[in-house]
Amino acid sequence: PGEATDELAPPAAADGKRRVATPSPAAPTMQQLLARVAALQHSLQAAAARGEDVDPSAQSFLQKYRLQATMASTPADRAKVARALESWQRTFLTR
Repeated sequence: PGEATDELAPPAAADGKRRVATPSPAAPTMQQLLARVAALQHSLQAAAARGEDVDPSAQSFLQKYRLQATMASTPADRAKVARALESWQRTFLTR
């Protein structure tokens, strides 16, 4: 009776063309997250050793993210920690 639609197809954009979503990369493993936390901690310590002004809360955030990495049980949880680490790096190391 009506026109068949593909419910799984991405919605049409304003110009009428369909957009295909780019698949997100696989979430990191717990070991990869912990290695990243360790590398960021090393970079933070190196910055302090060079005499750079280091925010005192930076270390606290890394400890929090280390704990979150060990408790993340799903790929979505691990991806959330990875995004938090990216944000941390932009905030505390990219100056």
